[in-house]
Amino acid sequence: MINGEAMRNFLFTLSRYYTKILIKAMAICMLVYSVANIYLQLNYNLYGGDFIVVAYGITLVVSVIALFTRKVDVFRLVGIFALMLAFQRFYAKLAVFSWDDSDFTITINLIFMGMAANMMITGVSFLIGKVIRRTSMMATSIIMAVYEFLLLEFFMIPYGITEPWVYYTAMLCLIGMYLCIVGLMDIDSIRFSTKLAKYSKSLESFRNEHQYDRGSAISHDAARALVDSRSPLWKPGNGGPVEAELHFVIEGFSTNANVTVQKWYNDDRLFFTVHDQPGSILFANRFAVDTIQMLDNKVRLVGKDGTDATLWVRD
Repeated sequence: MINGEAMRNFLFTLSRYYTKILIKAMAICMLVYSVANIYLQLNYNLYGGDFIVVAYGITLVVSVIALFTRKVDVFRLVGIFALMLAFQRFYAKLAVFSWDDSDFTITINLIFMGMAANMMITGVSFLIGKVIRRTSMMATSIIMAVYEFLLLEFFMIPYGITEPWVYYTAMLCLIGMYLCIVGLMDIDSIRFSTKLAKYSKSLESFRNEHQYDRGSAISHDAARALVDSRSPLWKPGNGGPVEAELHFVIEGFSTNANVTVQKWYNDDRLFFTVHDQPGSILFANRFAVDTIQMLDNKVRLVGKDGTDATLWVRD
């Protein structure tokens, strides 16, 4: 049976590498998708003209860069992935669009191209570092993934393709890319970057600071340990990415809260878990802190995701 400490370490590790895993998965899918479609276009003229090969070539290069670059700008990478993916799907539909088709087919194709256009607009906003329409991007990606899956499941592959495995590989990678985009829309750096999210985070921080037990405070030893990693209160980690751990209690007149602080290898942040019972991981509040400031009788915790908390120090 997995104990609370092991589960907590697993969740911390997952949260640390979640974004990297999605980016690498997106890059691999985009790389395979681009290579497969370049092959299909050059051999079967799938999209009625080789202009689309340029777009596939660009995404191929971007995917290789994303795979082998250690640090990437998540906003702009998501933007270019979404922009190029949506453009390719828009062009693919436009290349086979005909007003002579049935009303149903025309309607479906127009809706699909409209969603692709919406994704392109959102992709451009991400590319310039501005997060808009996050929910729209998620919904559009899910709908387009379902649409592509239904086409793959219930309709024949395009006429003349004698190597169906190449086509199926491309389509499965396409669906995988949509799902990766959905996952990337849920990472903290994107979720907390919209205006409404920033306002919500600020209000949450305000409520957290003003609605706790008025007598809540931490000891001087705990406060000093937070700003000095040489304190004896820091204990060696129990494996995995955890280098050291610090445990202390926020004591109040009516309630106590247990805090576990973890320092990871090769990471300048501190990872806090606040919970009601020692070892408990249910209903815990988890956040990362980039900067800790000791100010008179209080400790201020600041994180790049919007965290701004104050811990009072007992007299």
